[in-house]
Amino acid sequence: MIKRLFILISLILFSSALFALSVVSPFMMEVESGLTWVHSEAYGTNGNDPDPILYRIGVAFPLYFDDSLFIRPSLTIISKSWEYVEAKGWAMPVDPMWQDLLVMSFLIEVPIGYELKFESFSLAFFGGPAFNLRIPLWGEDDSVRDDMLKYFFSELRFFNMMAGVYFNIPITEKISLTLKGDTWIPIHNLWSSSGLPFSDGLMVTINAGFRFIF
Repeated sequence: MIKRLFILISLILFSSALFALSVVSPFMMEVESGLTWVHSEAYGTNGNDPDPILYRIGVAFPLYFDDSLFIRPSLTIISKSWEYVEAKGWAMPVDPMWQDLLVMSFLIEVPIGYELKFESFSLAFFGGPAFNLRIPLWGEDDSVRDDMLKYFFSELRFFNMMAGVYFNIPITEKISLTLKGDTWIPIHNLWSSSGLPFSDGLMVTINAGFRFIF
Protein backbone atom coordinates (compact mmCIF):
# COMPACT_ATOMS: atom_id res chain seq x y z
CA MET A 1 0.00 0.00 0.00
CA ILE A 2 2.71 2.50 1.00
CA LYS A 3 4.87 1.60 -1.99
CA ARG A 4 1.91 2.10 -4.34
CA LEU A 5 1.21 5.53 -2.86
CA PHE A 6 4.84 6.60 -3.34
CA ILE A 7 4.76 5.39 -6.96
CA LEU A 8 1.44 7.14 -7.66
CA ILE A 9 2.62 10.46 -6.17
CA SER A 10 5.90 10.27 -8.11
CA LEU A 11 4.12 9.55 -11.41
CA ILE A 12 1.68 12.43 -10.94
CA LEU A 13 4.46 14.91 -10.13
CA PHE A 14 6.70 13.73 -12.96
CA SER A 15 3.85 13.88 -15.50
CA SER A 16 2.81 17.34 -14.32
CA ALA A 17 6.37 18.64 -14.63
CA LEU A 18 6.73 17.27 -18.16
CA PHE A 19 3.40 18.80 -19.17
CA ALA A 20 4.35 22.20 -17.74
CA LEU A 21 7.72 22.16 -19.48
CA SER A 22 6.09 21.37 -22.81
CA VAL A 23 3.34 24.01 -22.84
CA VAL A 24 4.42 26.90 -20.60
CA SER A 25 6.63 29.74 -21.77
CA PRO A 26 8.34 31.15 -19.85
CA PHE A 27 8.61 28.23 -17.45
CA MET A 28 8.90 29.24 -13.77
CA MET A 29 10.08 27.17 -10.83
CA GLU A 30 10.34 28.19 -7.17
CA VAL A 31 12.50 26.39 -4.62
CA GLU A 32 11.68 27.24 -1.00
CA SER A 33 12.18 26.19 2.60
CA GLY A 34 10.88 27.36 5.93
CA LEU A 35 9.05 26.43 9.11
CA THR A 36 5.56 25.08 9.77
CA TRP A 37 3.72 25.28 13.08
CA VAL A 38 1.22 22.42 13.49
CA HIS A 39 -1.54 22.69 16.09
CA SER A 40 -2.68 19.49 17.81
CA GLU A 41 -5.70 19.42 20.10
CA ALA A 42 -4.94 15.79 21.01
CA TYR A 43 -2.26 16.97 23.46
CA GLY A 44 -4.98 18.28 25.72
CA THR A 45 -6.28 14.77 26.27
CA ASN A 46 -3.11 12.68 26.05
CA GLY A 47 -0.41 15.05 27.27
CA ASN A 48 3.13 14.67 25.84
CA ASP A 49 4.43 17.52 23.66
CA PRO A 50 3.60 21.08 22.67
CA ASP A 51 2.66 21.92 19.09
CA PRO A 52 5.58 21.02 16.80
CA ILE A 53 7.45 23.47 14.58
CA LEU A 54 8.76 21.56 11.58
CA TYR A 55 11.35 22.27 8.89
CA ARG A 56 10.02 22.04 5.35
CA ILE A 57 11.41 22.09 1.83
CA GLY A 58 9.41 22.39 -1.35
CA VAL A 59 9.07 23.31 -4.99
CA ALA A 60 6.36 25.27 -6.84
CA PHE A 61 5.48 25.97 -10.46
CA PRO A 62 3.63 29.30 -10.94
CA LEU A 63 1.54 29.42 -14.11
CA TYR A 64 0.24 32.85 -15.17
CA PHE A 65 -2.99 33.31 -17.12
CA ASP A 66 -2.20 37.02 -17.63
CA ASP A 67 0.00 39.63 -15.94
CA SER A 68 -1.76 39.18 -12.57
CA LEU A 69 -3.90 36.04 -12.38
CA PHE A 70 -2.05 32.78 -11.70
CA ILE A 71 -2.23 29.24 -10.36
CA ARG A 72 0.63 27.97 -8.19
CA PRO A 73 0.77 24.17 -7.77
CA SER A 74 3.40 23.11 -5.25
CA LEU A 75 4.79 20.14 -3.37
CA THR A 76 6.38 20.38 0.09
CA ILE A 77 7.82 17.63 2.28
CA ILE A 78 7.89 17.55 6.08
CA SER A 79 8.36 14.71 8.56
CA LYS A 80 7.46 14.11 12.18
CA SER A 81 7.15 11.33 14.76
CA TRP A 82 3.56 10.22 15.34
CA GLU A 83 1.78 8.08 17.92
CA TYR A 84 -1.40 6.10 17.33
CA VAL A 85 -3.77 6.33 20.30
CA GLU A 86 -5.78 3.12 20.06
CA ALA A 87 -8.19 4.01 22.85
CA LYS A 88 -9.24 7.17 20.99
CA GLY A 89 -8.85 5.89 17.43
CA TRP A 90 -6.70 8.83 16.34
CA ALA A 91 -3.04 9.64 15.64
CA MET A 92 -1.08 12.65 16.84
CA PRO A 93 2.42 14.12 16.34
CA VAL A 94 4.76 13.54 19.30
CA ASP A 95 8.38 13.81 20.42
CA PRO A 96 10.59 11.02 18.95
CA MET A 97 10.87 9.41 22.39
CA TRP A 98 7.11 8.68 22.29
CA GLN A 99 6.85 7.79 18.62
CA ASP A 100 5.20 4.75 17.11
CA LEU A 101 6.25 5.63 13.55
CA LEU A 102 8.00 8.35 11.60
CA VAL A 103 5.51 9.94 9.20
CA MET A 104 6.43 11.66 5.93
CA SER A 105 3.96 14.30 4.78
CA PHE A 106 3.57 15.34 1.15
CA LEU A 107 1.85 18.73 1.19
CA ILE A 108 0.24 19.52 -2.17
CA GLU A 109 -1.26 22.96 -2.82
CA VAL A 110 -3.23 24.13 -5.86
CA PRO A 111 -4.12 27.77 -5.09
CA ILE A 112 -5.28 30.48 -7.44
CA GLY A 113 -3.88 33.96 -6.81
CA TYR A 114 -3.73 37.58 -7.89
CA GLU A 115 -0.51 39.56 -8.06
CA LEU A 116 -0.07 43.31 -7.61
CA LYS A 117 3.05 44.67 -9.27
CA PHE A 118 5.02 47.60 -7.86
CA GLU A 119 8.23 49.28 -8.97
CA SER A 120 10.70 47.08 -7.09
CA PHE A 121 8.58 44.08 -5.98
CA SER A 122 5.24 42.36 -6.38
CA LEU A 123 2.68 41.31 -3.77
CA ALA A 124 0.33 38.36 -4.28
CA PHE A 125 -2.67 36.92 -2.47
CA PHE A 126 -3.74 33.33 -3.07
CA GLY A 127 -5.96 30.53 -1.80
CA GLY A 128 -7.39 27.15 -2.73
CA PRO A 129 -7.46 23.44 -1.95
CA ALA A 130 -4.55 21.72 -0.20
CA PHE A 131 -3.84 18.06 0.43
CA ASN A 132 -1.80 16.53 3.26
CA LEU A 133 -0.77 13.03 2.17
CA ARG A 134 0.77 11.43 5.27
CA ILE A 135 2.67 8.17 4.86
CA PRO A 136 3.79 6.20 7.96
CA LEU A 137 7.31 4.86 7.37
CA TRP A 138 9.20 3.13 10.19
CA GLY A 139 9.63 3.33 13.95
CA GLU A 140 9.06 1.58 17.24
CA ASP A 141 5.72 -0.07 16.50
CA ASP A 142 5.10 -1.29 12.95
CA SER A 143 1.90 -2.98 14.08
CA VAL A 144 -0.02 0.33 14.05
CA ARG A 145 0.97 1.31 10.49
CA ASP A 146 -2.28 0.17 8.88
CA ASP A 147 -4.41 1.80 11.60
CA MET A 148 -2.47 5.05 11.28
CA LEU A 149 -2.70 5.04 7.50
CA LYS A 150 -6.44 4.39 7.67
CA TYR A 151 -6.86 7.30 10.08
CA PHE A 152 -4.92 9.68 7.81
CA PHE A 153 -6.96 8.86 4.68
CA SER A 154 -10.43 8.03 6.00
CA GLU A 155 -13.12 10.73 6.09
CA LEU A 156 -10.99 12.87 3.72
CA ARG A 157 -8.65 13.87 6.57
CA PHE A 158 -6.08 14.84 3.95
CA PHE A 159 -8.31 17.63 2.57
CA ASN A 160 -7.72 21.24 3.65
CA MET A 161 -8.18 24.78 2.39
CA MET A 162 -5.32 27.25 2.44
CA ALA A 163 -4.74 30.98 1.97
CA GLY A 164 -1.62 33.09 1.97
CA VAL A 165 0.42 36.02 0.77
CA TYR A 166 3.86 36.35 -0.76
CA PHE A 167 6.38 38.93 -1.89
CA ASN A 168 8.41 38.48 -5.06
CA ILE A 169 11.57 40.63 -5.19
CA PRO A 170 13.56 40.54 -8.47
CA ILE A 171 17.32 40.07 -8.15
CA THR A 172 18.14 39.63 -11.84
CA GLU A 173 16.02 39.25 -14.97
CA LYS A 174 15.77 35.49 -14.39
CA ILE A 175 16.01 35.13 -10.59
CA SER A 176 13.96 36.64 -7.76
CA LEU A 177 13.66 36.26 -3.99
CA THR A 178 10.32 35.00 -2.64
CA LEU A 179 8.94 35.46 0.89
CA LYS A 180 5.71 33.63 1.67
CA GLY A 181 3.33 33.01 4.54
CA ASP A 182 0.20 30.87 4.54
CA THR A 183 -2.32 29.07 6.71
CA TRP A 184 -3.88 25.65 6.23
CA ILE A 185 -7.42 25.29 7.55
CA PRO A 186 -8.42 21.67 8.38
CA ILE A 187 -11.98 21.80 7.05
CA HIS A 188 -12.13 17.98 7.19
CA ASN A 189 -12.78 18.44 10.91
CA LEU A 190 -16.27 19.66 9.98
CA TRP A 191 -17.29 16.06 9.30
CA SER A 192 -14.60 14.02 11.07
CA SER A 193 -15.75 11.56 13.74
CA SER A 194 -12.49 11.85 15.74
CA GLY A 195 -14.13 14.10 18.34
CA LEU A 196 -11.24 16.58 18.19
CA PRO A 197 -11.92 20.35 17.91
CA PHE A 198 -12.03 22.06 14.51
CA SER A 199 -8.59 23.64 15.02
CA ASP A 200 -6.81 20.27 15.27
CA GLY A 201 -4.31 20.12 12.41
CA LEU A 202 -4.25 23.88 11.75
CA MET A 203 -0.90 24.81 10.14
CA VAL A 204 0.86 28.19 9.80
CA THR A 205 3.94 28.45 7.59
CA ILE A 206 6.66 30.96 6.72
CA ASN A 207 8.89 30.33 3.71
CA ALA A 208 11.78 31.95 1.86
CA GLY A 209 13.08 30.86 -1.53
CA PHE A 210 14.02 31.74 -5.06
CA ARG A 211 12.08 31.89 -8.34
CA PHE A 212 13.89 30.83 -11.51
CA ILE A 213 12.62 31.77 -14.98
CA PHE A 214 13.68 29.54 -17.88
